[in-house]
Amino acid sequence: MLEHKHYLQNRYRHTRTEEDRLNLRTWQKIIQREFKQHRLNKWNQFISNIASPNPSTFWKTVKSLNKNRSIQFSALSDDKYTLNDPVQILSHLIDHFTSRFTPPVTDMNVQTDKEAQELWNVLSKADHVDIQQACQNSDLKFSPEDIRGVIRGMNSKNSSGFDRISNKMIKRLPEIYAHILAPQYNALFSSAYWSKNWKQARTICFNKTDHPAPTTQQLRSISLLAVLGKIYERLFLLRFQKWMTIHNILSWQQSGARANQSTISRVYHLLEQLTNSLRYNAFTPVLFVDFKQAIDMFWQQGLLLKLKRLTCPTPYLLWITNYFKDRTITIDLNGLLSDNITIEGEASQGRVFGAIAYIIAHHDLQQIFERPENNHLYVDDLGSIYVCP
Repeated sequence: MLEHKHYLQNRYRHTRTEEDRLNLRTWQKIIQREFKQHRLNKWNQFISNIASPNPSTFWKTVKSLNKNRSIQFSALSDDKYTLNDPVQILSHLIDHFTSRFTPPVTDMNVQTDKEAQELWNVLSKADHVDIQQACQNSDLKFSPEDIRGVIRGMNSKNSSGFDRISNKMIKRLPEIYAHILAPQYNALFSSAYWSKNWKQARTICFNKTDHPAPTTQQLRSISLLAVLGKIYERLFLLRFQKWMTIHNILSWQQSGARANQSTISRVYHLLEQLTNSLRYNAFTPVLFVDFKQAIDMFWQQGLLLKLKRLTCPTPYLLWITNYFKDRTITIDLNGLLSDNITIEGEASQGRVFGAIAYIIAHHDLQQIFERPENNHLYVDDLGSIYVCP
């Protein structure tokens, strides 16, 4: 409609006839009426979402109202000085992330630490032929329909990694391309292969405060990965989550990164327990714990040992090992790129598998409590209720 309006405008500028003037005026009124109707439709849709009985629809709509745009930072402040030069800022960020993503300290005199390291060495140094033999009868084989389902389930985002391919672009591919991708992904799974390009994250930092010169602790980092690598992860999760469900590994108290176990699930259980306590006038304190840098200091070797003790299939263990090996991030500061920073102990939330890996590694955390049903986990957050007798 707008293109036709521009056509009529150009036509009237050249002819100056009464007929073209009337056509342009009529078309202008039609466009104004359409814009008014469009705004009305958007408002009605907004009201419908607010009144929706679906909690996810309601919270998604409310979240968009409270979303504040991040303030760009042109400097970094520290206890003693402020950095204004982009090169110095980038160097400071490199030091920060290098120290942040360090592996947990282990003691080889401890039997568990020793077993975890030995298992890691065996899996990470496995011969290519041995890996193919182990994966020969694996269930990590996928059809074009699996590929299409994974792509349809991805969010339509415009952000991209160094491949410059966004989710929105991959979702617009004709569905026939799934027949091309399926055998390629199956070939990767047959040898548990991971491309280094898929393991290189483009890391962007956002300011969490209103100050134009925040500290490094006041920055929120986002890791952008290759979209084809994220499809690779989601395909693996189709089988891995099925294995977790069959063996009933995760407790019902653990929410986050799970289907049908969201934030709302934990809130409902908390409110139910608190309401019951109030009915009996019982004093009920609640302790909320946020584990500092829990994701950044993730013990990858410990996860593999725990999975092996849970009789996780060997092809899964090999795939997860290669998933963690040789991961790097590159900081992108307004187009200024850093050198690659090696990540040795992290389960980044920017990855599809990262949050799942964390909750699996801590699936038995409830066992340390006397009353597990009074403790609620959401990925790396813990809410513990003490119900007085």
